[in-house]
Amino acid sequence: MKNMKKVSPMSGLAILALAAVACSSGESDVAASIGIEPPSGSLPVDSNLNPSTIEPTDPGGLTPITILDTVDLDKCNFIHAINACFTEGALPDDIFPGEVMEVYYDARDLLAEALGVDPSSAKITNITRVDWPDASLGVPEPGFSYIQVITPGFKMAMELEPEGTQYVFHTGTNRVVPARPIQ
Repeated sequence: MKNMKKVSPMSGLAILALAAVACSSGESDVAASIGIEPPSGSLPVDSNLNPSTIEPTDPGGLTPITILDTVDLDKCNFIHAINACFTEGALPDDIFPGEVMEVYYDARDLLAEALGVDPSSAKITNITRVDWPDASLGVPEPGFSYIQVITPGFKMAMELEPEGTQYVFHTGTNRVVPARPIQ
């Protein structure tokens, strides 16, 4: 009791006044209590704004509002539908999309450039984690030397839709090489 401070009667009165304002039922009471007069009369209404008379500007189809509205849900893309990049609908449980998407995009771009196809037609059919014995990623080029270090990556099989041609790529974490020349 010694450490308790006394509250002045004026403080109690102020708290009571605030509580009364907060508990009042009408908005005009609150506005009046803080010195604001509510508007008198009613707002003008435009009789031409009848919702039944408004016609759509493009009755023939939907206009995209954002870039998200232009994305095909069945095609692999950077915005969503990551599972559309895989023919089985998902990656194996031990591989996360963040680990493989960069090399997937690099591989599909290699295919698109070499064959002149739509990059989104390339889907992953199989992918396995691999520790390559050296930096050649299992595809050494004659006349080149490769650092002898275990290089983590993936062996990724891809299929071009709709024809179904299979291509295999060996990857590191940031490099992609075709297992055979792309033809």
